[in-house]
Amino acid sequence: MPTTHQPPLVYFGHHKCATQYIKAVVKDTADWLGLDFETVDRPVDPAPVAIDGTVTRHRLHIKGRGYVEPTADVLYFANANAAAIAALNERYGYRGFHVIRDPRDIVVSGYFSHLHSHPITQYNQERMTEWRRQLAAAPSIEAGLLLELEFEDANFANMAGWRYDDTDIYETRYEMLITDPMTIFCQVFRFLGLTTPRLGLSTLVAMLSERALYRLRNQRTTHPTCLPQLILRRILAQNAFERKTGGRLQGQENVRHHYRKGIAGDWRNYFTPRVTAAFKERYGPLLIRLGYEQSLDW
Repeated sequence: MPTTHQPPLVYFGHHKCATQYIKAVVKDTADWLGLDFETVDRPVDPAPVAIDGTVTRHRLHIKGRGYVEPTADVLYFANANAAAIAALNERYGYRGFHVIRDPRDIVVSGYFSHLHSHPITQYNQERMTEWRRQLAAAPSIEAGLLLELEFEDANFANMAGWRYDDTDIYETRYEMLITDPMTIFCQVFRFLGLTTPRLGLSTLVAMLSERALYRLRNQRTTHPTCLPQLILRRILAQNAFERKTGGRLQGQENVRHHYRKGIAGDWRNYFTPRVTAAFKERYGPLLIRLGYEQSLDW
């Protein structure tokens, strides 16, 4: 069970919604606060199973530990779905935030990622190797994007099945996050119960000294819910697009890099009339429901 927070603090992510960037920021924040962090690295199955013959629960696959009970203060669901919420409610509830992205940009980002940079692991080796082969065999980017529409079906189903009115979850978007990460993360962390004060130098130095002393003694700090804005700015700078790409600015594209371009609206550069028509037919209602369009007239 989480040692500090009841319920735990949770980041709910979706594939190609800046998950690696946000995960890094959240993990660095947890480290600063002295909180444990774990990743639920597989989608939660819709149907719960019997754990010990008497208790029925959704199983959670913790990265590096397998199907076990989570023990961390901070959890990250790499593929958030409705079953993830059910799993948390079966245990101890939650307080979290959820990030979505324009599904059209997800398709473009997913295509280039799956073709070039998405890691192939023991868990996804067979599927990803075959998928990369299919994308590489596509005669054009247009053909590859049409294939990617099918691949993203489960991802978009998770976004469509999400409860966007949950009062225990702060909802935000990729597009807002990349525009002003400091403001958005301050809002997110305050919602999670973490203060983000502007501290004077003397107060910050005293806090850092106290934190170092407690860590030497292998104890928690006395400020487990205080994240000074100066520290948050440093965490964001360490994980910024330019830092991760060796100096490349957002908008400068490298199709083979995981941090390919880092902008919103890039779908306009790649959607052809054929891809647009196929997307509208398959996912047009989702786009409207998420508020990215008001109609199919785009």
